[in-house]
Amino acid sequence: MDVSSRPAYTMSCWPGTVCMHDCGKCRSRDGMPGTDVGRRLLTAMGAPLLRAWAGSLRFHEAGRARVTSAFERGPVITVFWHNRFLMLPFIYPNDRRIGVLISPSADGDIIAATIEALGRDTIRGSSRRDAGPAFDALTNWLAEGRDVGIAVDGPLGPVYEPKTGAIRLSQHTGAPIVPLVYTTDRGLALPTWDRFWLPAPGACAAFVWGEPWVVPPDLAVDTARTALRSRMLSALREACACTGGSPC
Repeated sequence: MDVSSRPAYTMSCWPGTVCMHDCGKCRSRDGMPGTDVGRRLLTAMGAPLLRAWAGSLRFHEAGRARVTSAFERGPVITVFWHNRFLMLPFIYPNDRRIGVLISPSADGDIIAATIEALGRDTIRGSSRRDAGPAFDALTNWLAEGRDVGIAVDGPLGPVYEPKTGAIRLSQHTGAPIVPLVYTTDRGLALPTWDRFWLPAPGACAAFVWGEPWVVPPDLAVDTARTALRSRMLSALREACACTGGSPC
């Protein structure tokens, strides 16, 4: 079996829906009767399980001083990789309100409910569909003095390839982009498009804040994407070094 097709414990750094409505029209993705029940259980148990999971980790935070000035000036656009967002709600400053962009999908319902149960806000929208309304919502959120969070390579990749949403948002609003990445010294890489990373209980977790960056309005988007990717991968390499993991 090809190793990319199965999960494996490693030290490497690279690696249907719940119906929320009364309309009666929502169905699970595969139409099977047990699927919605399972998703309801995931929604109910997600936050308590994540709290217990996070409580078992040994947290190490680096680079907070880099973002102090940006935080003092106003709202920021916090960006992260899709495969490394699981533990971010537990490191984000509690004195800052952040709205995390979540796709309006089946799985997105579960993720949004879990994030909200952890005391964070969500903004529902897609980089592939209804991009205009999502962009407007993010712009309004920043205008109200609140941070936004975006998985820049989500929801479907390619992995570690930023899309343009956060870049255009920074160019439009003048808010700085702030990378936030994490990794652990031990974990499970799932056989998904992004090799989604599940930290092993008791692992050492390193969270790294990257340098804030206001994208110049006249900078070509492709150039900005390359620069953002470089900044975020640099932060990930720093996180890997903190945990003693394999080179990124």
